[in-house]
Amino acid sequence: MNLRARVVGALLVLSSAACAADEKITLRWNVLPQQRFEHQVKIAIDAGENGSVAATMHFAERVISVTDQAVKTSMYVPGVSVIASGALAAAAPTFEEMKGLKYEKECDMTGKALTLAGMSGLGSSTVDLLLPKGEVGIGDIWQSSFNPNPAIGEVKITYRLESFDRDTAVIQADLAESDNLTVVKPYRFVVERMSGRYRSAEGALKMNLQGMSLSVSFSHQTIYPSKLRSNGA
Repeated sequence: MNLRARVVGALLVLSSAACAADEKITLRWNVLPQQRFEHQVKIAIDAGENGSVAATMHFAERVISVTDQAVKTSMYVPGVSVIASGALAAAAPTFEEMKGLKYEKECDMTGKALTLAGMSGLGSSTVDLLLPKGEVGIGDIWQSSFNPNPAIGEVKITYRLESFDRDTAVIQADLAESDNLTVVKPYRFVVERMSGRYRSAEGALKMNLQGMSLSVSFSHQTIYPSKLRSNGA
């Protein structure tokens, strides 16, 4: 290849990269009735000398109905395992009691919860993904909030599109810190562009509650589509 061809090739590569950086994408829930998902959620809480809790929960999800405005799903918790020690051992029953739980949830096309039946407070105490309402490019932001605990109050979440390719998009959720909440590892969601559902999520926080310092880490893995014939939802 001569010098001229190399220069032209380099310019074409740079031009393509510039176009990709300016490209906008739309992320929306795109699922079908009776579609099934399997989820594994892990939560680890470390309170130092006050003990720890490590919980693994499995969620089975079935799409009940889909309209232009909302998606209704049925959720079932077939399994929960908990290892707890010290003062935090008292929290183990809170997780264990979730086994066998069934509930229904209705969300709009951005994943925002609209109605809930069978499990009060769902979504208000966890960092979840809210998709943008319009087109976004790399670096664009949008906002939401959640309430992890009454002692901490409402926490603002700023989502940012970090990157995307043909199949997935990576979204980071930055939490507003306070005296009682510190981000150890920013929450990051890997979203499937076709369905708008996230394949994985993880993050870690430090919280101060009633004089106790807690290190909390979270991970979520989604199996899409479900490999099970029937997941109970």
